[in-house]
Amino acid sequence: MLGAGIVTRIQTAGLPFGTLKRIGSGFFPTLFGNLMIILSLCMLVSLFMAYRRGQVNQVETEDIITSLKGFGVFLAILIGFILINHFAGFVIASLVAVFAAGFALGLKGWRLWVLTAATTLVIWLVFDLWLMLSLPSGIWFS
Repeated sequence: MLGAGIVTRIQTAGLPFGTLKRIGSGFFPTLFGNLMIILSLCMLVSLFMAYRRGQVNQVETEDIITSLKGFGVFLAILIGFILINHFAGFVIASLVAVFAAGFALGLKGWRLWVLTAATTLVIWLVFDLWLMLSLPSGIWFS
């Protein structure tokens, strides 16, 4: 994640940042790149401190397999989001991706439905209405 944050910051270095009233194209990539860098550094420092105190156990093979399965599931969700976004638009892709991610994390029932609807609604309100950035409608609905 540290590497992804650094690459994001390098790639967005020339984009205009803007202000809160008029957000530039570099605003969110810069914000998220910085956030990834800061959180990654915090995690590395925490891991180093735990290692120094002798609190780090050896990684079990089962932990690695579980982590790889989780990575695969979320990579599939990301690829699905990109494909659905291209064909059916952002709102439908967001609904499917948030639902799938919530389900993968163990949410069930009404909590999963509320998370899905609320997350998609908030993203749509912020980007489409507040920031007036039209979200992709997909080639099927264009």
